[in-house]
Amino acid sequence: MLKLGVLSFDVPNALDIGGLVSYAVKADELGYSKFWLGEHYDSPGLWLNPEPLIPILLGFTEQISIGAAGIILRVHSSYRVAANFRLMNALFPGRVDLGLASGHAPALATKALTNMEKAEVSQIDVKEKIAELLAFYREEEANMKQGLFVNPPQFSPPNIWLLGARLRSFEYATRLGINQSFSLMHNPDAFDVTKVKLEEMTETFFQEHGKRPDINVAFSGVLAKDEKEARKIYGKSLMNNPFIKPNILGGFNMFQDQLLQFQEEFGVNEFVFLDLSPEMSHRLETIEQLASLLKPELVS
Repeated sequence: MLKLGVLSFDVPNALDIGGLVSYAVKADELGYSKFWLGEHYDSPGLWLNPEPLIPILLGFTEQISIGAAGIILRVHSSYRVAANFRLMNALFPGRVDLGLASGHAPALATKALTNMEKAEVSQIDVKEKIAELLAFYREEEANMKQGLFVNPPQFSPPNIWLLGARLRSFEYATRLGINQSFSLMHNPDAFDVTKVKLEEMTETFFQEHGKRPDINVAFSGVLAKDEKEARKIYGKSLMNNPFIKPNILGGFNMFQDQLLQFQEEFGVNEFVFLDLSPEMSHRLETIEQLASLLKPELVS
């Protein structure tokens, strides 16, 4: 069955948390699988770091998973991130997603976050930091013997996702035994993920870890009455920039056809949608319309 999640990088025209809460609550009520917040430091908005908002949204919702997509681990302490997300998952078991990104923050934000220059931080090996974070969960007994605690002890870690746009990120996620989210909207010209490759890597994952990974695909766009209207709305978007490519600009039928095509093309049933429209009212209408796609008959 098709599953849809929501990805939000901002809350347009909002100086309070009300719009964001409404968005998450509506997605929860409509049966969406995820509500993910991005971490960005390059523009003004309601949030920079989504971590403080995640427990608030968890408290207002009942079923939906809430998380970050993704934490820019390069500019954070792996220990702090591991502890914070474990605590959240202890309070809301099984509903916390920790997405890990390999990106960068702007120079001034990097300096403010790390007391290091961006050029120096850029040399940090993100793979080492991810492995370090996982070790806080997986080597707990040894850490506790040395007096290092990731509280609350013995509670399950969050659902961990590696974010990427290339098949090589899945190869790394497979070695680590964590889930994978692929982005169609970042660097689409270099996108090399295929159904056959995913099936091969999934089998390798199963052989190495005794379970199958969760995989989803993130895409962006604007839903409107037709393509012309969608393009007009996108033209006013704060996210109309070279770094995010809109994958679908059009009406409901276009969205339905494209999602079914994605299902067939990648053999994946879960997708996470970044709405590029500039008004929260439009985004709420959009997730209500797309909720009709969450039907048992839409099975790949």
